[in-house]
Amino acid sequence: HSANVYDWFMHPHARVLREHACRLGLVPSGRLDDWLSPAAQISQSLPEFEFTTRTPFTGLHHVGPLRASGDGTSEALPDDIDPARPFVFVSLGTLQGGRLRLLCRIARGCRLAGVQALVAHCGRLSDEQAATVRAAGARWVTDFAPQRAVLERADAVITHGGLNTVMD
Repeated sequence: HSANVYDWFMHPHARVLREHACRLGLVPSGRLDDWLSPAAQISQSLPEFEFTTRTPFTGLHHVGPLRASGDGTSEALPDDIDPARPFVFVSLGTLQGGRLRLLCRIARGCRLAGVQALVAHCGRLSDEQAATVRAAGARWVTDFAPQRAVLERADAVITHGGLNTVMD
């Protein structure tokens, strides 16, 4: 059941909320969604990604992906992208970016297909592991890429379907 997975994954957050509630003399709530404000909530998604409900919550504000001011949008794309060959962006996000074997398989597939692959591993690979992905066939391997600029230029995207990538 997905609620059980969510509860397990978010357990550290729930623990912190309970600890602070007790410290402030408040009654801790049971589930994380019990902590949501009845007045206003912020969503990192876009309105088009919300589930439809019969009674929409008017206090929900869609703001899109939350990023620090230096989010990489001004960073340049690789300057040696060959416009005659397809360009593929590969991002498995912060939780899956360290899957070396999978990234190598993707890089090999890109090489065999004759496409240029930019792999962003989100800081999950060592320099040696990144070199292994490059040797497998990725044209560029980096911790983070200027995602929005890369997505505008990419002919295809291989992704785990993470929120920021999908929203962008």
